Amino acid sequence: AEVKDEWGMVVNFSRSSELKRDLAVNEFINAKDIEIDTSGNLLLVSNWEQHVIWKITPQGVASIVAGTGLPGLRDGPASLAQFDSPHGLCVTKSGTIYVADTYNHKIRKISTDGMVSTLVGHRGGTSDGQSPVAKIQAPHDIITDPKGNFLLVADTFSHRIRKISIDDRIYRHRNP
Repeated sequence: AEVKDEWGMVVNFSRSSELKRDLAVNEFINAKDIEIDTSGNLLLVSNWEQHVIWKITPQGVASIVAGTGLPGLRDGPASLAQFDSPHGLCVTKSGTIYVADTYNHKIRKISTDGMVSTLVGHRGGTSDGQSPVAKIQAPHDIITDPKGNFLLVADTFSHRIRKISIDDRIYRHRNP
């Protein structure tokens, strides 16, 4: 049975206690972030220990959106792409998913056609500019601005909030 909260959102993502137990215990160990997609019917979970991005339908059907399950750095088709401990993600109005690929020190993009690419990031240090020169250290969370032109990233090891344009340029976010 489906249970909805006061806003009409499904709060249990399973049809049976067996599925609920399996999803909670097996697939989502150390889940770090969740987002609802643009249609409002998919829940995306970034799982840093399994190095994958999951989606769960309101009916409780779980599938991997991107990642092989092995840590690494590989762009390409989502089923062959590799992440290293993704922590945060966000979904744009167009359906593009951006992932804070924490231990690769990169921001990754999962396009609506299922291709994974590296938007920005280079190991070791902090520097502004265009990719591949721009550097971030262990990004942990990511959101889009209201207009969808920029990403704001918690650049954890640099102790900064970074502003990244969708055209792959990194800026230091300046507080007012």
